[in-house]
Amino acid sequence: MIMAGLIGPATAIGAPAGDALYKKQCGACHTIIKDGGRRQGPNLYNLMGRTVGNLDKFKYSKDLAASNDVWTPALLDQWLTKPKAVYPSTYMPVSYTHLTLPTTPYV
Repeated sequence: MIMAGLIGPATAIGAPAGDALYKKQCGACHTIIKDGGRRQGPNLYNLMGRTVGNLDKFKYSKDLAASNDVWTPALLDQWLTKPKAVYPSTYMPVSYTHLTLPTTPYV
């Protein structure tokens, strides 16, 4: 479950919508498996509540690495919509203004 992987052990979104979203938009560059390593982008397992830019053995852009922000659903929505507006030096090459992100509350 995508949102379970990002948020932790439980989520209100459900597996089908989250899995489809992850596979279509995120899976080529990111993994969400605990101890799953990284791809072109960092591992997103347990993303919510984690400090931005702090995974070991991943080279973050200067803005991400220097950030003291913590990933929240609101920050993730901003980031996916306009990554360079949130962290201008990001290496993330795309934005997802066309995504309809789940509106179900995170648990």
